[in-house]
Amino acid sequence: MKTPSYEAYFIDDLLERFALRAEDPDSAMTTADLFRNDEWRLLGEDPWARLSRERLFALACGNPQFERWLAQVFQCMAYNLSQEDQGAQS
Repeated sequence: MKTPSYEAYFIDDLLERFALRAEDPDSAMTTADLFRNDEWRLLGEDPWARLSRERLFALACGNPQFERWLAQVFQCMAYNLSQEDQGAQS
């Protein structure tokens, strides 16, 4: 039985944005913004989010630029969430 994960939800857009990153110096944040309100699918601590992260990083195998960029996208997603949390506390 295949374990569910969310990488299919993200992969096409991630690969497209990665290919276009030279045209957008802030492509990691632009990509993170594309997935607003879906961060939980990758940043959550549930097994599906963890597996999704692992599978996306596995796709980067052999391409350290993609791996670094993907890590930057995740950091930007976390930043976006932190800003939402601060706005909720205000």
